[in-house]
Amino acid sequence: MGILFVILKLIGILLAAVVLLAVAAVSVPVRYQICIEAQDETKGMAVFHWLFHVVDIRLWYRREGFSWRMRILGVLVFGRKEGKPEQKKGKRKRRSGKASKRKQKKEQRKRSIGRQSGKKPGMQNEGAEEEKKHRMQGEGEEGKESGQESPDPDSGCQGAGMQGGLGVPEEEQGRKLPVVKRMQQRFASVQKRVHEARQKISGLADRIRELKKHPANIKKMLSEETNKEALRFALGQFWYLCKHYSPAKAWGNVGFSTGDPAQTGLLLGAASILPFWAKYKIDLAPDFVADSFYVKGTLCMKGHMRAFHLLRAGFRLIREKSIRKIIAKGKK
Repeated sequence: MGILFVILKLIGILLAAVVLLAVAAVSVPVRYQICIEAQDETKGMAVFHWLFHVVDIRLWYRREGFSWRMRILGVLVFGRKEGKPEQKKGKRKRRSGKASKRKQKKEQRKRSIGRQSGKKPGMQNEGAEEEKKHRMQGEGEEGKESGQESPDPDSGCQGAGMQGGLGVPEEEQGRKLPVVKRMQQRFASVQKRVHEARQKISGLADRIRELKKHPANIKKMLSEETNKEALRFALGQFWYLCKHYSPAKAWGNVGFSTGDPAQTGLLLGAASILPFWAKYKIDLAPDFVADSFYVKGTLCMKGHMRAFHLLRAGFRLIREKSIRKIIAKGKK
C-alpha cells in the first residue's frame, strides 16, 4: 500500500505541474519590445520574453543580415551570442601569437642545447625517434609472448573507456543525448510543422491569386450574405486582437518626405487623424523641401500578448456558422 500511495502521489504532482504550466502558458503574457532605427542604414531589434525570461527570444536585423537567438532557463538553445564571433577571433589571434612565441623559445632552447653538446638539434630528434621505435618493438614482442590478442578494429566490441555507437542500439543512443540536443530535435520537428503550415498558407494564397484574375467571382463571393457576415465577424475578431496586442507604450521621432509637398501634407493629415497619437509619444517631422522620398528616425514600442485572447478569438471563429460554411465550400 505504501508503494501504491507513493506512485499516486508522484502522478498527482506531475498532473499538478502540467496543469500549472498550461495555466501559465495561457494567462502569463509574452512581453515584447521592438526598436527600429532608420538613418544611413536600417537597424532593428526585437525582444520577446515569457515568465521572467524563462523563455527569451531576441532578433536582430542589420546590414549583414538577420540573426536571432533563443534561451530557455538561461541555456542557449538556438542562435549565438551577439558579438561572440569577433571575441573568438580576437582570442584565437592572441593564442596564435602566444603559441608562436612559445615555439620560438623552444627552438632557441634546442639550438642552445645542441651547441653545448656539439650536436645539431636535428640529430637529437633522430636519436629520440630511434629510441621510441626500439621501445615500441620491445613492447610488441612482450605482448606477443604473453599471448594477449589485440582488439580487432572491425569488430563491434569496444572497451569500457571508449565511446561510440557501433555496438549500441539506437534507442540507447537517444537516451544518452543531452537535454539541449533533445530540445533541439523537438524544435526541429516544430520547424517542420511550421514549414508545412507555410506551404498550406502559400497554397491558399495561390487560390486567392486565381480569384483575383477573375474579379466577377470575387464580386459574387462578396455579394453573398453568408460571406458578408463571415467577413464582418473576422474583422471584429481582428480588431479585438489588435486592441489587446497593440503596444502599451511607444516613443520616437520620424522624419519623412514623399518628394512632393502636396502628397507630404496629405500623408501628414491622414496620420494625424489616427487616434493613438494622444497615447503614444511619437514626433512627426514632415520635410516639404526634399525632392525624393525618404523615411528617417527611431521608433520603439513595448507591449504584451496573452495566448488567452488568441484562443478566445479562434474559438469564436470556429463557432461562427457563416465561417464554417465557407470552410466547407473550400474543402469541396
